This record gives sequence, structure tokens and C-alpha cells, in this order.
Amino acid sequence: MQRKIMIFLILSLFVLPLINPMSLGYTTKISATNEKYFIINYSGNTLYVGGNGPNNYSSIQDAIDDAKTGDTVFVYNGTYTEIINIDKSLNLIGQDRHKTFIDAEKKGTAVCISADNVLISNFTICNTGIGLDYFYNADIDVYSDKNIIQNINCIDTNYGIMLQNSDENIIVNNYINAYWDGISLDDSKNSFLRNNSMYGSGLLAYDKHDIDKTNTVNDKPIYYYYMKEGITVPEDAGQVILINCSNFIIKNLNISKTTLGISIFNSNYNIIRNNTVENNTDFGIILNNSDYNLIVENKVSNNMFGISLSSGGLKNYETNANCKYNTVSKNNITNNFGYGLEIIRSNYNMISENNFINNSVNAKLARSKHNKFNGNYWDNWIGSKIQFVKRCPKIVPIFFMLKIGEPLKYIHFIIGFNLDWHPAKKPYEI
Repeated sequence: MQRKIMIFLILSLFVLPLINPMSLGYTTKISATNEKYFIINYSGNTLYVGGNGPNNYSSIQDAIDDAKTGDTVFVYNGTYTEIINIDKSLNLIGQDRHKTFIDAEKKGTAVCISADNVLISNFTICNTGIGLDYFYNADIDVYSDKNIIQNINCIDTNYGIMLQNSDENIIVNNYINAYWDGISLDDSKNSFLRNNSMYGSGLLAYDKHDIDKTNTVNDKPIYYYYMKEGITVPEDAGQVILINCSNFIIKNLNISKTTLGISIFNSNYNIIRNNTVENNTDFGIILNNSDYNLIVENKVSNNMFGISLSSGGLKNYETNANCKYNTVSKNNITNNFGYGLEIIRSNYNMISENNFINNSVNAKLARSKHNKFNGNYWDNWIGSKIQFVKRCPKIVPIFFMLKIGEPLKYIHFIIGFNLDWHPAKKPYEI
């Protein structure tokens, strides 16, 4: 009886914040979304994992397998080395988020949620692996709707919390230190994010969500805008995401150590000027399906990819990016590990007076046409090295890319080329 009373009190600490978001210190209410969209049933049985009580389970997965819809699996402090699949609507709650560990031992995604209406709270989830060998591994991978993920520490992982085709989820009060994406909302919409702190990685989102600046990257706010117009983004931004926006000014920012520094999706007539975007694990600046934007006088360095007019998300290169009539001019594009500039399925863009220096590949084009290059400085232009060919243009090849495997493995075939007829003989002062 005493143990049941204790468990009731512990669960109350988790349940009440969901009923009253203001108790978590939110300045924005969830309004009626809990009642309208989310069905978390606390009236079922409670199954215990760990601890010293009789009939307690030693494995979280064993308890989940025996649980019924609406039950609660309560996990005492300890380290549980297992891969967990939640395929029924239930509550999975740890005793203390800093002392209750789920360790994947680099064997795959730690927690997979395939049922709707799941609550997971109060764990440290870790050790799914970092790097290309563990590319799709996540601490929490969600393939369902209307779940609540709160009070989770995500560490030692490529992806912290990854949603795929999953809508109307609540993600609140999580700490994430990941390599690729801290939170990935891939092909997902209408989720609610508050008070998520990400380090070394950031947020991928390209659809409608409720995301405010209580979500941070490296202690700097994420500015997420959906269907807005005519805003100047505050200069303290840790990451910027525009979706269906126009006439924004993004200037004087210093963005580093996130996933996508500045993301422009389905957005036109925006100005990205005089920003320093560096040391990001994916793209520094990325445009997708966006036209008539001006990218000028930025310093873009030491990213995986510098500036990209292409698709974003896990389906990169596989969708029609269709970025047209954008201008990329007077930028320092240097020391990026992949491509300095990437143009995928995007046409009629102007690339002028940029410095391309010490990128693994200065510029890569695929399935693109009618892009104009003029007056750029290329550190690998043959005319800067051999005087008698100094009147030669810089050749920028156009590739066809054939996917041969995962992750990100392609064969490239040259199918055409662009020419920069007037490459600069020395770098610009930018």
C-alpha cells in the first residue's frame, strides 16, 4: 500500500504539468490541444522495472510486452542495456531522468515508438553511436502520432528525437546533445515544442508546427517562422527556420555548432546578409523550393556543406528542390568539408563574386540548368596557376547522381557544365 501511494505521488508530478502547462514555466499555453488531440490513459495497471519489490521486471521491454493499453511502466533508477519498442499506447516513466539510463550499446535506435498516445518521461537515453556507421540511429525514433516526450536526456547519438511521418506530438523539456539533428521532424507536422535545449546539433523542421524561442541551440534561441512576412530576425539567434515566409531580413547573425544554420523552405524575397555561419554538421545555409532570395556578404566556413540550393531532410537529393532566380553573391565560402556550393535540381540562379577557397569541392551541380556564374574567385581555377591559360573560363560540371546505397552513397556522372567566363584573379575582401 505504501509503495502504491509513493508511485501515485511520483506519477502526479509528471501528469500535472501535462494538464497545466503553466506549471512548467511556459509563457504560451497549449490551449485545448491536450483535451482535443491527446489521450493519455492513467487508469490502467502499473508494472515496475528494477527496484527490490516482488514481481518487478528486470527488463523494460519485458514489462512493455506484458502491459496492456493504458498501463504505466514505471522504471526505477539504474542502467538498462536494451533496445526498446513501444507498440501499444502506454506510459513509460523513469524514476529520475539523471539516474535512469537506457543504453543502446551502439546496436541501433534505443527507443522506437510505433503506437499512438504514448508518454515517455524521465530517462537518460544514450550510446546509439555517432558517425556514418550509425547514420540512422536515434535515441528516440517515432513513427506514430499524438505522443508526449518530456524530461529526457539524449546523449551519445546521431539523432536525439526523430519523428518520421508523425503528427501532433508534444516534445517538451528535453536536453539533447547529438551529432546530426537534435530534433528531426521529418515529413511530420503540427507538433508542439517547448523548452528543449540542444547542444552541438539543432532542429530540422519544414512544415507547420508550434515552436517558440524557449527551444534553444547552444543556449541561443531557435527562431522558427511559419507563414510570416516582413520580419527582421533577432541577432541572438542560434538557428533560423523560415517556412512559407517572405520579405525577411536575416543579418548580422553568428550561428555555429548546429545542424542547419539558416533554413529557407518555400520562402521568397528574403535577404540573408552579413552572417557568420560556421562549424555546422550539415548545411550552413540551405534553400528549398525558394525563389528570388538574396544571399550576400556572408562568411560560410567549416560546415559539412556551405550553401545549398537543394532539398533538405533525410530525403536529400530525392525531391525536386526547384530553387529559382536566387542570387548568391560576395560570400566567403571556405574550408567546408563537403561542397562549398551545392545546386540540386535548381535553375536560373546567379552566382557572382564569391570566394571559393579550400572546400573539398568548391561547387557541385546536379540536374540543374541555366545557372549563371560570373566573376567568382576559385582557388582551383587553372588560370590562376598557369599564366598562358589565364583567359580560360572556370568549368563547373553538372552531374547526374545515381544512388547506390545508404547512407548518402552516390555515383556521379558528368552530363554537362556551366562556365564562369570571368573568374577573379585574386580573392575579394569580404
